[in-house]
Amino acid sequence: MFCRSCGAKIPDDSRFCPQCGEKVVTISDSDQSERKSQQSRQNQQSKKSAGKTLTILGKYQVSVSPNLEKYVVVRRVLEQYASIQQKRAYDFAMENVYNFDDVYKIMMPGCLKLMHDYAEFAADLFKRIGLDAVDAAVLIKKSITEESYNAEFPNINLAMDKFEAFMDTPKTKSVIDEAKSELYDELDVEAECAGGIYNICCKIMDTAIDLFIAAGLIPDVQFDSKTARDNYKSIVRAFENSRITESEAIDHLCQCIELEPYHLWFPAYIFKINPQSERDILALCDYFGIKEQIETWIESIKRNPDEIPGF
Repeated sequence: MFCRSCGAKIPDDSRFCPQCGEKVVTISDSDQSERKSQQSRQNQQSKKSAGKTLTILGKYQVSVSPNLEKYVVVRRVLEQYASIQQKRAYDFAMENVYNFDDVYKIMMPGCLKLMHDYAEFAADLFKRIGLDAVDAAVLIKKSITEESYNAEFPNINLAMDKFEAFMDTPKTKSVIDEAKSELYDELDVEAECAGGIYNICCKIMDTAIDLFIAAGLIPDVQFDSKTARDNYKSIVRAFENSRITESEAIDHLCQCIELEPYHLWFPAYIFKINPQSERDILALCDYFGIKEQIETWIESIKRNPDEIPGF
């Protein structure tokens, strides 16, 4: 072995260095074993805290904290069910409304039912993991205010009875087709019915997530929309004014995605400045459960290359 003081080679059993006289310090086998064990624990903890890393264009990395995964799962499930309810609202309106005068008589109880179904679905998630205190009424009241709830939902059973009675009336294809055309032109089913349902379901979703966090069932992931918007605009302006390179812009945007994974601007702008990133961007957004939304943004950018997402 070698002296730690002067570096001279000395016999393994030496207690003092024959060259400089320094005392030789040895590490016992137990100490070595403990150090190895401690190093192993540190490596495992480091690996665990690193979470998942996703790569864009082969060199830009987005590291996702493992603490985000539970949040992602809950949000993804609730978001997907909101999309299902949106489609149900659209199909319901187009198939069952006879004429424009009856739209609100029919659609109101139908919309209330879809909202209530969504809230029941969210409440069921709580019950599956042992939290029975939250029900559909709580979620809806917190989402649309108690006043709005009291104005609409106590009458839902009566409204649904009226709706069922209405649906028992004779139907003719010609009347339905004519009503579809009139409804679509005058009301815009997608915006008024399906879009409205989706927006309400998203409010319920946000409330449900807040309650999940409060109950300690998922981690508290706080996204600062204003900071995200400011960071995004500064990156875009710097790139547009040639103050930073494409590589620097993408690197900054990847760091923003780590902090704000639900803001579509960041991945959309990566695609805008480098269309070859589309595949990686879609894979990344699929992980966060926002693939459908980013696909819409990407198609919009393809149609209008001058468009700057989020501005």
